[in-house]
Amino acid sequence: MPAINVKLWKHQQLMVHEALENMTLPSGGFHYWFADCGTGKTLAAIELMRQLHEQKGANFVLVLTIKAGLNSVWREDIETLTSGYVVHVLDKGTSKTKAKKLQDAKTKATTENDKIHVVVVNYETARLLPIEKMGFDVVVADESHRLSSHNSKQSLVLAEKCNNIRYAVAMTGTAWADHLKQIYGQFRFLDPVVYNGNKHTGSRLFGHWKEFLYNYCNYYERDNIPIITGYKNVPELIGKVSPYITRVKREDVIDLPPIHHIRRPFTLTKFLRTYYEQIKNEKVARIDDDVVMAQYEMTLRHRLHQLTRGWYVSYPDEDVSRLQGSGSDLAVQTTVDLLEELGSEPVVIFTSYKEDVRILDEAIHKKYKVHPTLLTGDVDQHELFMQGKSDILIANLQAGSTGVRLHRARYVIFYGLSPSTARTNYLQAIDRVHRKGVQGTVHVYYIVGEGTIDEDAYKLLSSKEARDLKGQALL
Repeated sequence: MPAINVKLWKHQQLMVHEALENMTLPSGGFHYWFADCGTGKTLAAIELMRQLHEQKGANFVLVLTIKAGLNSVWREDIETLTSGYVVHVLDKGTSKTKAKKLQDAKTKATTENDKIHVVVVNYETARLLPIEKMGFDVVVADESHRLSSHNSKQSLVLAEKCNNIRYAVAMTGTAWADHLKQIYGQFRFLDPVVYNGNKHTGSRLFGHWKEFLYNYCNYYERDNIPIITGYKNVPELIGKVSPYITRVKREDVIDLPPIHHIRRPFTLTKFLRTYYEQIKNEKVARIDDDVVMAQYEMTLRHRLHQLTRGWYVSYPDEDVSRLQGSGSDLAVQTTVDLLEELGSEPVVIFTSYKEDVRILDEAIHKKYKVHPTLLTGDVDQHELFMQGKSDILIANLQAGSTGVRLHRARYVIFYGLSPSTARTNYLQAIDRVHRKGVQGTVHVYYIVGEGTIDEDAYKLLSSKEARDLKGQALL
């Protein structure tokens, strides 16, 4: 019989219990875990699979996750913490190859019904596979905020493909941030309804998207596109979803070590400041034979931030070039100096742009004669870092803020916080390190250009006070 070889925490047992309460009908059921990073959602999901197998005979499970979570979380936990489970990770090969592996997994689940067979696949690949034909008993949507956009092809297609799976659970530490509209996409996935002659998939709780928009959103239309300005009837909305949600706050269930935030400033040289001020004041600058232009406010903020890191995007070709001149490498030099100060301690460096990854990779290799491991979305070697084969990991913030465990390190460096960095991504990035298993106080360093856009991002994101949506008591 399938078994889990570790003891669950009380809050994990509660998560499983409340999910099962919503899965009593023969036709199935669904539940939503809004649980902070590090609270053990994955293990709770694995236990839920076991109990659904024991009580309902469910033994074929689909796990949808992000690319980084395929091996480092799901495969690792299932292979090390369980017996009687078989994990099939669809992470290599063409779509045709993965479809063949999926069919093989179905065959094994049919013939080995005393085991739990878990197929793990990323969201992007799942769209291309015949999931609807496989007869899955359970679907788990990990990092389910990836399904929150009501009109994205990914969200809609997966809701359709998973429509006939009896039991569904969604889990995330991000939920819907400050945008209540994201409730719709996730609950459409959990409990979809197909109507209008199979032409539309909506939410059984909320109906068509237009009904949700009319009932809970304040909006105006521009070119026939609704622009949401706020929300209404929030208590009613929260009341509808609350029976299906288990909320777990990390500070309530885990005793974590302290965390210290440290600012590491550098001062722009006159050379670098000249271009910075020119872009800031005129929104255009000529650098050698290139032109840098920023027509819009957000573009301007990004261009300013990039210049502090010694590179720019030329107009109109959008080619990336590096500044050549005195002090153009101050940010990277400040980072390398900090690494030398920390010695041989494992360190995670978060960046906002892939160009920053390349620059840091070159500088660290020049200094230490070894390349750091990378986590960019294109290159995914963070397991080598966790195995101790490298002491420096560079992670692009988008790729490294969800789905991975990096608690081997207790030192974090934010090489640059983009002007558009979401607070949820920032907090989740820290949580990759500041979680159960980390040894000792966690130190978070910020590389900040004095008198630049860096300071605005630092003050905004490193603030201890979260910007909760007013009246959103569930969060």
